[in-house]
Amino acid sequence: MIAIIAAACIVCVIGAVAFLLFQRNREIDLSSKITVTFEGYDGYGTASYNESEVSEYLTHELMLRAGYSEDEYNRAVTSDGDDLDENDPRYGTVSSWGESLDIELSQEDKLSNGDVVTLKVSASEDTPVKSFEKDFTAENLKKVKTVSTKELVKDQISFSGMNGAGIASVDD
Repeated sequence: MIAIIAAACIVCVIGAVAFLLFQRNREIDLSSKITVTFEGYDGYGTASYNESEVSEYLTHELMLRAGYSEDEYNRAVTSDGDDLDENDPRYGTVSSWGESLDIELSQEDKLSNGDVVTLKVSASEDTPVKSFEKDFTAENLKKVKTVSTKELVKDQISFSGMNGAGIASVDD
């Protein structure tokens, strides 16, 4: 009976260690974390992604993968990184991972409804972040209202005086 309980405990410990190692070596997938938003007017729209949220998530995940504890991460965030030792090899690992990571949009401005913008996440082989590309279609950009010059200055300009000696007054 004791041997069975001991064997069960050993299997549980091995399973827990294997699970933790698997979780630590699994790639970080940002495809569900990044959202692209479009703002502005049709033909003049802009695209951006939730950069601060993604950066915070990445920092958390990369620090844990490098071997920092949750408590060390929380202290680093509250001290804006001043609490981290730059000579710590884990610090260098997180820095090199961050430097090898690139997130970019194929087009950020002069967008029209229906334009396709590609978000590309590129990471080097040794970075635990999954590289991918994802397309987003510009939508809900406001229509540009066209106004003629005549409509624009209607009731804004008045003329007075005599032919050849007239004065035009513009209302602000």
